[in-house]
Amino acid sequence: ALALHRDYGYVGSRTDGSHEHGGILVVDLSDPADPRVVGEIGPPAAANPGETSRELRVWPRQDLLVTLNFRCEPAEACRDRARVPTTLRLLDLRGDRARSPRLIATYDAPPTSHEFFLWADPEDPSRALLYVSVVEGIVVLDISRARAGRVTELARWEVPERSAPVHSVGVSRDGRRAYLAALEDGVIVLDTSAIAEGSSEPRVEELTSPGTRPSWRAPGAHSAIVVPDSDHLLTTDEVYGSAADPSGGCPWGWVRLIDASDERAPSVRSEYRIDPWN
Repeated sequence: ALALHRDYGYVGSRTDGSHEHGGILVVDLSDPADPRVVGEIGPPAAANPGETSRELRVWPRQDLLVTLNFRCEPAEACRDRARVPTTLRLLDLRGDRARSPRLIATYDAPPTSHEFFLWADPEDPSRALLYVSVVEGIVVLDISRARAGRVTELARWEVPERSAPVHSVGVSRDGRRAYLAALEDGVIVLDTSAIAEGSSEPRVEELTSPGTRPSWRAPGAHSAIVVPDSDHLLTTDEVYGSAADPSGGCPWGWVRLIDASDERAPSVRSEYRIDPWN
C-alpha cells in the first residue's frame, strides 16, 4: 500500500513485525529525485505479530492516515496469524506529525475486509466515508467524527448469486456510483446516491445484474477505478508468477477499459496485455 500526504509517502507492508521493516515506512518526498526513508511506524499502530498493514489512505482535509490491518496470508511468512483481529487505525498527521504519525484511534473492522476506498465529500469538507470491500459485498463506514471517537456503519450490500469474493471497490467523485471488482463475477455498478446525499436510511441499488456484468475468465477483475471526466473505468487483473498459480504468471494480468455509459450493461471497450513468452 502507498499513501501520500504533502511531502511524505507512507508505505505499508505485506508481512509483519517478525521481518525487518515490517511496519509502515515514512518516506520524505520533498526532493522527488532523492526520496529518503526517515522513519517507520511500529507497534501498536503497525508491525504487530501476524498482521499486515497493506491498505493505507490519507484524508487530507483532516490530516488523517487511515490503515486497514488484518491477518497475513499463509504465503506472507507471518507469525501468530490466528490471533489477529481485523482493525481500522487512524493516525494523526497534523504539523510535524506528518513525519512521525501518532496513533489516535483503533476500530473493529468487518472480519472479511480486504481493501477500502476513502471517499471525501466534495461538497462537505468535514465528511468522509470508507467503502470497504468484504467477501460478500461492501460495507460503508462514516469516519467524519473519527477524531471524536466515532465511526458509524451506514450501509451494507451483498452480491446476489455470488460465485467469487469482491476484491476492490472504486467510487465516483460525486459519490453517487460505486464500482465493484468481483473477480470472475466481473464489474458491478451500484447506485449509491442515497449514501452521498446523507439519507438517514440509505439504500444501495445494483444497476448491473449477473447477466449484464462485464466479466472474463480467472483471475477476473481485481480493481476498478473511474477514469476522470469520462464514462469509463480502468480495470486490472492480478496474476502471480509462481508454481502455486495455475497460469504460472504467464500471460500476466492485463488492463481493460470498460465503457460504463450504459450502467445497466457496461462493456469492455479495449484491453492491453503483454504477450506471453515461450
